[in-house]
Amino acid sequence: MASVLAVWLGMAGCAVTPRVTSQEPQEGTELPVLRESGGTFSSIDRPLRLVIHDPGSLAMLPLEAGPVDFDREMVLVAALGPVASGEYSIRIHRVFRRGSSLHAEVVVGHPPADAVRVRRRASPYHLVVVPKSELNVAGFGADVAASLTGRQGRGPR
Repeated sequence: MASVLAVWLGMAGCAVTPRVTSQEPQEGTELPVLRESGGTFSSIDRPLRLVIHDPGSLAMLPLEAGPVDFDREMVLVAALGPVASGEYSIRIHRVFRRGSSLHAEVVVGHPPADAVRVRRRASPYHLVVVPKSELNVAGFGADVAASLTGRQGRGPR
């Protein structure tokens, strides 16, 4: 009887063991943009692409993202840096998984060729809040301090 019970418990254990499912998006899946913000004028003085996973890193940026639940969400930021006209723009159009990483399609808008040039310094930016992922975002860094200062961290020597 004990051996039958052990076999039954073993089988039951296999049957009720919770299946671990990945929260990561499947290949080709587009992540939903939960919230977004953008503008033409910011104090970001260099082009950058950042992925933000924590409130401390977000607080280092001179941008408002609204409330972010970093247990479930992350922020992607794209900025052009200084440009000569407020007619430039930048937009994170979509975020999707390709292979083992996420990719963000970033679209830069330029003034029309025949536009009258109004010289007003601008620094366009766009940010999106998407579901959290542990995958790398191709072309986006996570070191806010290095991105803002233009310094890159040292690698192994």
